[in-house]
Amino acid sequence: MIFMRKILFICTANTCRSAMAEAILKDLDKNNFNVKSAGIYANPGSSSNNHTVKVMREKDIDITKHKSTQVNEEILEGVDEVICMEDVHLNFLKTQYPKFEDKYFLIKPEGIRDPFGGSYDDYKKTSEILEKSIKTYFKIS
Repeated sequence: MIFMRKILFICTANTCRSAMAEAILKDLDKNNFNVKSAGIYANPGSSSNNHTVKVMREKDIDITKHKSTQVNEEILEGVDEVICMEDVHLNFLKTQYPKFEDKYFLIKPEGIRDPFGGSYDDYKKTSEILEKSIKTYFKIS
């Protein structure tokens, strides 16, 4: 039996960073990971930001069907690792859902800044940082 690591990416609204991270990891490795994403302040059912969709399309990844999800206890219970984009997300989860604290990790020590409200180039740079960080974190070449 093949063990698939269940990964949850967390950001603020689940329309930019965590949505991109989910799509990137799924694209990089479909066989070893079951990947989801959510936000700490998501508006459930919201679509990804237009810049996010465009940046992912340029990587031949379609996220037009992505709908934001609010993190909750049920989601956290069903995953092995929760990868946060910034300290604020990590601290929120530790405060609101302390019993899952051993699952919480930062994607990289300094975190990844939110491109929301920025230019297309900000989103493109974020996607590049995410891809590099995901490859490093999950040891994917």
